Amino acid sequence: MHVQVRPINVKGRPLFTKERLRSQAYIGELKVHETRLDRFGRGMTTATVVSTIDNIPATVLEIHDAAVLSLEKDKMRIRGFEEIKGVQFAQVWDVEII
Repeated sequence: MHVQVRPINVKGRPLFTKERLRSQAYIGELKVHETRLDRFGRGMTTATVVSTIDNIPATVLEIHDAAVLSLEKDKMRIRGFEEIKGVQFAQVWDVEII
C-alpha cells in the first residue's frame, strides 16, 4: 500500500508533536513480512518502506519486530526497533495511507 511515514523517535528519543510534523516524511510502498534474520538468530516481522527512484526500488525505512498498535480509517501506528550503525533503537511510525 502507498503510504507516507513519519518516524516518532530519533535514536530512541521521542519527538514532540511539532518536531514530528516538521520532520521529513517518507513516501513509498509499505511492506510487512515475516523473515528470519540470522544476526538476531530468530524469525521476526519486519516493516519496510520502499521507494522507487529512477525505476530502482530502495528501502528508505525499516523496523524489526513490527507490531501494529492502532489502525483507523487511513492511519495506523507501527512499533518496532530500528538499527543504526549496529545499535538498536525503539521506533514508532505514524503511517498515513495515501
